[in-house]
Amino acid sequence: MARLGMDVDAVRGVSKQLHTQAASIDALIGKIQSIVGGLPGVWDGPDAQQFVNDWWPEHKKTLQAASSHIEGLARSASANADEQARVSGRY
Repeated sequence: MARLGMDVDAVRGVSKQLHTQAASIDALIGKIQSIVGGLPGVWDGPDAQQFVNDWWPEHKKTLQAASSHIEGLARSASANADEQARVSGRY
C-alpha cells in the first residue's frame, strides 16, 4: 500500500538530524583548522606555505559549503513539516 502525505514528527526528526550533521561538519572544520594551524611549527618552506595558505582554505570553503547546504536541507524539511502541520491543523 502506497503512502501519501507526511509523517510530520518523522520529518522534524530528520530536520534535527540534518542540523546535527551540519554542526558536526562545522566542528570538524574547527579541528582541522587547529591541526593545520600547528603545521608551521613542524613544516617550513614554500610547500608548507602553499598547503596552509592555499590548499587548506580552498578545501575549508568546500566543507563550509557542504555544511551550509545540509543546513538548508534541514530548514527545508522543517518548513515543509510546519506547512503540513498547518494545513492538517496540527499546530
